[in-house]
Amino acid sequence: MLSRRDFLAASATASLFHALEVRPALAQTSVRPKAFIQIFLRGGLDAIMSTNPRRRNEVDAHVDLPYEEAAIHTVGDVRLAPLLRPLAPHLPRMAIVNGVVGGTVAHETGLTLIQEMRRVFPKSNGLGLVGTVGEALRGDSPLASVWFQGSFDRTKWRPPTGRSLVIPSGANAIERLVEIARNAPMHRASHDALESELRRCLPTESCEAQRAIFELLERLAVSPALPALPGAKGLRIPSGVDVNDRWEDWRGTCRDIAFILENRLAPAVFVDPPPRDWDSHTKNLYNQTYGMEFFTAAFNLLMNELRTRHTADGVDLASQTAIVISSEIGRYPMLNAQQGKDHFPEMPFMFFGPGLRAGQYGETDRKMASVPISFKTGRASGVTQRAPTIDDVGATVLRWLGIEDTKSRGYIGDSLDFLLA
Repeated sequence: MLSRRDFLAASATASLFHALEVRPALAQTSVRPKAFIQIFLRGGLDAIMSTNPRRRNEVDAHVDLPYEEAAIHTVGDVRLAPLLRPLAPHLPRMAIVNGVVGGTVAHETGLTLIQEMRRVFPKSNGLGLVGTVGEALRGDSPLASVWFQGSFDRTKWRPPTGRSLVIPSGANAIERLVEIARNAPMHRASHDALESELRRCLPTESCEAQRAIFELLERLAVSPALPALPGAKGLRIPSGVDVNDRWEDWRGTCRDIAFILENRLAPAVFVDPPPRDWDSHTKNLYNQTYGMEFFTAAFNLLMNELRTRHTADGVDLASQTAIVISSEIGRYPMLNAQQGKDHFPEMPFMFFGPGLRAGQYGETDRKMASVPISFKTGRASGVTQRAPTIDDVGATVLRWLGIEDTKSRGYIGDSLDFLLA
């Protein structure tokens, strides 16, 4: 098991790649994003070890707190727990909301709620939040959304409809599509090659998606080659884990996401990346550290790609992309007999991108349960207060992206006005 000393030592590293050294953050802007990425950390992120650090005198004696106060990274009014410290360079463009009520402690239910970003939705397969955003922002893109599906049971996956493409995470599917497009004339071999490669990924009932893929092939046929990205370096991963194999999945997915947005193949992406180690019913410190090592390194890699790549208008992707990160449930704040933490129906959300009021919002009590806040300030002050819910997050994301009529699209939550610049 990872020792407390190792844990604190790991937290001292603000960046895990020589290629990703800290750069000045981009200036805040009120311009609305033109693209959207939703990153799903399946299993249950532990807030007290990431987005919601606490001092010992701020929590109940039974709350697990595996670090000293000195390990908390503080910038202005924002505090990051040790596991999230590698993301500190992004704080000027980062907003955190703690204590969001998700409404379930079940993984499968939570997965569907996260895909939809709401608790009430049509029972038939729909667009989900990413699909809804993609359809609204698509313009002349051949696809509305791309969904990188994880390795969990496909019977529990709720595939989107419309002009969407669903592919396995880490499968290098975009690279394969580029190869098909370049090597197969559109009038002859592309149809057979496409069906063979993607039959398992495309919803067979979606004629719209089938048509969209031919538009995608036309774009890919003249697209630039996909670049090589840095290998794993500096990751403090336990022995017995194939770091390079796991990292290759992350690296391939990051490259595909940046390529999709750079070439306007789709404006919205959902990604369920590997590994999935946040369901830490045993050895919570070990598993949360392991999962976060991969995630923070991959996020820094993705952000580096978004900074250095540009759309045809010359604007870098980081200046026009909204990112939302969450799990489907949270972790109970007390340890169980296996030194793990069980499910909790509240969870943190992280937001990155233009048009945000950067900062840390939402409040929790001494047992890490959410308390009512003002939707104007994000604090426990004001006349009208209640705990934020996943419904509110969904409606706020739509407004963040310039989609004001949220209720007609079935998003009935209230806007978290404190988030929007």
